[in-house]
Amino acid sequence: MHPSSTMIQKILREAQFNPKSPGTMRMIAGMEDPSYYEKRAIELIHESGADRLTALSCELAKSDDKAQHYRNGYHQKMNKAIQLLALARIIES
Repeated sequence: MHPSSTMIQKILREAQFNPKSPGTMRMIAGMEDPSYYEKRAIELIHESGADRLTALSCELAKSDDKAQHYRNGYHQKMNKAIQLLALARIIES
């Protein structure tokens, strides 16, 4: 599958958040530490890769519920990594 601008916009929309809304991202955004954001994003990317591989293993084992669980984890972690990288980029601008 070749990426398109529409696909990229969809991914960025899914990762969009309001740093002033109550919650974890508000606290993290308040830290204003790009090094932390980058390191945590890298950790999440590694974790999401493990989730993706586990989902593939579950699919091979015909365990669709478990595969979906790990696919969801993959998407959540990648979205969080994108959010953290956006924060790092903002601070460094």
